[in-house]
Amino acid sequence: MFAPPPPNAPDIEVAGLQPFPDARLGDLTAAGPEAVYDLRESVNLAFLTVIQLLPARQRAVLLLRDVLGFSAAETAGLLDMTVAGVTSALQRARAALEPHHASGRIPRKTRTAGDEAERRLLDKYVTAWHASDVPALLALLRADALLTMPPFPAAYRGHDAIGQFLRTVPAGGRLGQITLIPARANLQPTTAAYVRDPDGNGSTAYGIMVLTADGDHITEITGFADPALFPAFGLPARMEG
Repeated sequence: MFAPPPPNAPDIEVAGLQPFPDARLGDLTAAGPEAVYDLRESVNLAFLTVIQLLPARQRAVLLLRDVLGFSAAETAGLLDMTVAGVTSALQRARAALEPHHASGRIPRKTRTAGDEAERRLLDKYVTAWHASDVPALLALLRADALLTMPPFPAAYRGHDAIGQFLRTVPAGGRLGQITLIPARANLQPTTAAYVRDPDGNGSTAYGIMVLTADGDHITEITGFADPALFPAFGLPARMEG
């Protein structure tokens, strides 16, 4: 699914992102008592995308106050600001994020990693993909689901657009030529994709797909066409057979 999108794909502001393996999150400590976001929320790809649209000072204040839980005084000292300036910047940053909360792109509350419903959703996604069953894949997506492929500045939103993409772009629409291996990144369900070699004797690392789940449906698919990411996930560059 990681080929560049066609020229007529709808524009969307997608910041440069990379998936972060869950295995590397284990050493992170809990945020301070004033933190608004817990670890799962703060590493969510949708959240990381949106906050990069904020002005640098507002982004820094939001991260220090709401993610790391620093006090207003501590934040002011770190950023060489007044407490009043920190409060004002935080209010503007929160106001900028509110439409994304209201739309559901950034969940107000998230479940714990490894949720059983989330695992079942990923299993259904992988099964439908391997069967090249586009209708089954679309049934797993929320009606307004979003598919993006950073760093390409394009997106596909909704069943019609994503369905057309799946039927034509990944391996020319032959989804069965791409093997998905379950993984975990950013505390979200993830797959590593391997594309079948032309000679049929193996598969080569292709990219990483991170899914954002909301209950029984997928709200976002974020694809990264970068085989160099695989070592970080402990995955080989090739699979034989």
